[in-house]
Amino acid sequence: MQLPVKMRERQQIITLNKNGQIVYLEPNFRNRLGYKENEVIGEHIEQTKIINIPVPLSSLVKSVSWEGDVEFLSRENKIITKVMKIEKTNHHRDNVYYFDGSFPQKTRSTDEFELFNHLAESVMITNKDGVIIFVNQSFSDVTGYNRSEVIGKTPKILASGYHNHEFYINMWACIHDTGSWNGEIINKKKNGELFHELLSIDVVQDERGLITNYIGTFTDITKMKNNEQNLQLYSQVFENAREGVMFTNKEGKIISVNPSFTETTGYTKTDVLGKTPRILSSGLHDVDFYISMWEEIHEKGSWQGEIWNKKKNGEIYLESLSINAVQESDGTIKHYVGIFTDITKKKKSEEQLKHLAHYDSLTGLPNRFYFQEKLKEELDKRQKQDYLTAVLFLDLNGFKMINDAFGHSIGDELLKAVSKRLEISIEKKGFVARLGGDEFTICLTKVHNVNEIKQIVNELDKAFSAPFHIINQEFFIRLSIGVSLYPDDGQDVDDLIRKADLAMYVAKKQGKYVEFHQGGFDISGESKLTVVNGLRKAIERDELVLFYQPQFNLKTNEVVGLEALLRWNQKGVGITSPATFMSIAEETGLIVPIGEWVIKRVCNQVMNWKEKGLPFTKVSINLSARQFVDASLITFLTDVIHETKVDPTYISLEITESISMHSIDYAIKTLEAIRLLGFSVSVDDFGTGHSSLSYLKRFPVNALKIDRSFVKDIWREKENAAIVQAIISMAKGLKLEVIAEGVETKEELSIIKQLGCTYGQGYYFAKPMSCLEVDHFLKEHTVQRM
Repeated sequence: MQLPVKMRERQQIITLNKNGQIVYLEPNFRNRLGYKENEVIGEHIEQTKIINIPVPLSSLVKSVSWEGDVEFLSRENKIITKVMKIEKTNHHRDNVYYFDGSFPQKTRSTDEFELFNHLAESVMITNKDGVIIFVNQSFSDVTGYNRSEVIGKTPKILASGYHNHEFYINMWACIHDTGSWNGEIINKKKNGELFHELLSIDVVQDERGLITNYIGTFTDITKMKNNEQNLQLYSQVFENAREGVMFTNKEGKIISVNPSFTETTGYTKTDVLGKTPRILSSGLHDVDFYISMWEEIHEKGSWQGEIWNKKKNGEIYLESLSINAVQESDGTIKHYVGIFTDITKKKKSEEQLKHLAHYDSLTGLPNRFYFQEKLKEELDKRQKQDYLTAVLFLDLNGFKMINDAFGHSIGDELLKAVSKRLEISIEKKGFVARLGGDEFTICLTKVHNVNEIKQIVNELDKAFSAPFHIINQEFFIRLSIGVSLYPDDGQDVDDLIRKADLAMYVAKKQGKYVEFHQGGFDISGESKLTVVNGLRKAIERDELVLFYQPQFNLKTNEVVGLEALLRWNQKGVGITSPATFMSIAEETGLIVPIGEWVIKRVCNQVMNWKEKGLPFTKVSINLSARQFVDASLITFLTDVIHETKVDPTYISLEITESISMHSIDYAIKTLEAIRLLGFSVSVDDFGTGHSSLSYLKRFPVNALKIDRSFVKDIWREKENAAIVQAIISMAKGLKLEVIAEGVETKEELSIIKQLGCTYGQGYYFAKPMSCLEVDHFLKEHTVQRM
């Protein structure tokens, strides 16, 4: 039988290098065995389990060629035996030789076509009359017919009826004229399913040139054709849809938009590719709106609703939007698809739209968008005027409880009443806006100094001391206010609002009605979760650091102690004060492991200074409220003493007076246990809480620390001086030491010395120092035990 040229060529199956390592295995045959290339290539022929040649490598080296049965082990542990011819092939360059193995052509009539069984393509062979005499395994895999079902029949068994008679006439005319035909054809499987195949038919001739057989080889290309058709269909729908369509990847980056998207928004594909949908954000929706949207998408796989967005030209528009998550077969999200229609004209007239875009529908106050716009205008004017601009961020304490208990109708009426009271209180001093929920902002314009701002804030607090009367009910609402100043706290609108929000958060957590922004770590509402996650990893990443501020005897100028001050050296942010993250740590309970880390680190550092032989004194450590009430505190302190070998008399634990007010008996019991271990105890920030003198007499403490707020400007604030004198007199009566915190000027130092204060600390004496700086500091100063 004279095979076609492509069938007559000897097909190389395997190649070994001279060392017997497999360097090539024919990919189709390898795939039939079920192996990947890296599982075979490099294996030694005498060590691999996949191929078994029954002669040693040394025999192949000595002989020119060898032919015999070779066993192949498939991944399913089936042994496939093939006759193989292995020839030694010399490559003259560098005198290197290889062993090439192939399946020789058979001469035995019973298996003369078996060489096709290893091919990945499907093969059908007919005699000259078109009767099937052979099909390979791949043919059966694709069509569903086994060999016995088709032998003796014609290829019409696969006919789908899709092609007309003329198609087959032209096919066979080509075969007889040229000896072959190639093309695509639709056939039918045994189960009746139609499939696309890429088919090649070749004529087989004998030595006289007479046709003896026809060989058809084909590949199932159904999936490829269906994908092409689907892509064409989707492309047509995508390009011609009247709705705007946006595709993003799973990270939310835009990967495609259709022409209707551009027509609606004004953004071209180039404008938005690689960006997020935030490019369309109007600023009219608060964070809760988007959180709710994405929660529904993640829970249900989709979201539908109306949303205000912004076009490229700045125009606000309303759209009906649906977002769907596109998932992989394993359920993981691959893409998000957003489909929207501009319904602005349908929903509102132009004037209504403008009002909705700028004003809160419930209270009639300017909304977030309009507040930002008006604030920006104010900042632009401020650059040419000599006055301050302040942003106040207000939160209503107690509103949520009222809203939950009495219902939204009462809550809405209360918000309206709050809005009116705010407007009346501010009048011409600035403008008020409602950001959403129970959050309001105020921009104070044309104020000349901070005292003027404090006066306005005090007036607000006084105004809200009166009750609200809503539908025969009396309600009390108090404010938590955060203040940021332009340009000290920020240069743009977003920065000022964010800083005021942060200050409000600090005021709320500390139980104050107002807090001015102090700088440091910038925590916006949206990033608080990021802070929590960062704090969880701060210890293991070694991002927490301690600085130490010296304390001095005001009479002798000797060093009497150090206070350990925690800082967070976060990557990408730098050193930040605990004032901006400690309340979050306290709220989440992270303060306990962080506080334990501080105590251990200080104790180890004390031992380090002792081993260096440095003149040394006491170190003060702040103990948080959560730590103080933690049931394991005393056990932890006991373990730390044994673990670090520290002398506890060198450690002073500082508590705030508000900590001790929650449960007097518990506080006394805990303080006594701490003192029994050998630690001394100080009351920090004294004068800012509500402690009773009768309770303070019972507390086993050693010292009081006067809060910085009383020391600041004490030389001109007579009321502060009177308070400090009273604290010092009381402390002396109780035989307690007194330390003044935050001494920053010569005038402040002079007054507190006159008032009888013995000890002090602050920037006037020394700033907080690193451990290395403390080493040098202790060597240069006289140290006294307090």
